[in-house]
Amino acid sequence: MGWAVILLPDDRGDGAARRVWSAMYNAGFRSRLFEGDNRPHVSLTVLETQDGTLDAAARAFAAETQPVSILFAAAGSFGEDVIYLSPEPTAALHRMNREMTARLGPLATLADRHYLPGEWQPHLTVAFHIPEGQFTRAWRTVRES
Repeated sequence: MGWAVILLPDDRGDGAARRVWSAMYNAGFRSRLFEGDNRPHVSLTVLETQDGTLDAAARAFAAETQPVSILFAAAGSFGEDVIYLSPEPTAALHRMNREMTARLGPLATLADRHYLPGEWQPHLTVAFHIPEGQFTRAWRTVRES
């Protein structure tokens, strides 16, 4: 079973991401990101597990972890398929990723090496599966919203 351990933004950050999603939708882009009950988030990791041990460990980690302040300072992209909001790369944010990986990593298989400490690029996805030839228009929509 696949698991994502995520950070949820506060109401202000959630609203900012949803404004971008709304602008993308109004510009004619369609995505499961903003169609349905998805919540804006920053993924700390994606893991594969075969048993129920990860749930309890993730809940314990969350209960013991102090919130971190995130300021979305820029937009970025992974190729021409994904556009995201990029938080300032703070020591606290990267420490949370390291500590979570150390705590939960032994209980599961990492599904994507891009979430490993030192490899992880924190991001909040605002567009993905952008149709071929539409990246520039999608980028402008994100930047103007």
